[in-house]
Amino acid sequence: MFPSAVIPQRAWSAPAQNLLPYIPLPNAGTNEYSNASLPQRLNDGKGSVRVDAQTTRFGTLAAYYFNDTYNLNNPYPTAQGGANVPGFSALSNGQAQLASLSDTKTFGPTLVNEFQLSYMRDFNQPYFNTALFSVPALGSPGNASRRLFYGPGMDNWDIALLKETHFTESKVLEFRMETFNTFNHAQFFGANSVDGNINDSTFGQVITAMSPRLMQAALKFHF
Repeated sequence: MFPSAVIPQRAWSAPAQNLLPYIPLPNAGTNEYSNASLPQRLNDGKGSVRVDAQTTRFGTLAAYYFNDTYNLNNPYPTAQGGANVPGFSALSNGQAQLASLSDTKTFGPTLVNEFQLSYMRDFNQPYFNTALFSVPALGSPGNASRRLFYGPGMDNWDIALLKETHFTESKVLEFRMETFNTFNHAQFFGANSVDGNINDSTFGQVITAMSPRLMQAALKFHF
């Protein structure tokens, strides 16, 4: 608990403290700010389909598919896609999909067997706001500078374990165990990880990733 329920500024991160001068002053009461000119806009399209079939041999079979495509413009983001200080907008585009298969079989008045398999995929796309880019008129240069933003970063850990067994002064057996990308973290890294061709249907999306976790073991005998 903080005194008077106020978080002291010494607990704030340095970037948050530097952004304090840009936070609007209260205009709707004590410590309250309201701005109707910057509402949060959410375009959310949902759709689903389900098919059921009653069979004698397998019982009730059901297939279900759900799709949710959304576009969120949030002037006060607190999660992914924006700052943790009010007043800095963020645009998030994404899609969620759910597919489910199930089978329900009744064997008697007290016995029912049910099997269900579901798969859900949730991802945000694209990596940047593609609406900010357009093809300039033929023969005219564009106004976007080089290296105006950075692509996805890299979070990679490699670990190696080494064990040497000495038989004599000159004869040594070496066992080596190595892992690359040990924690199997997704690595969207490299010049081709994000499609930068504005003419492609996947423009702005992450399309490739580096290798997953790799492991190797080796024995070496020195003599």
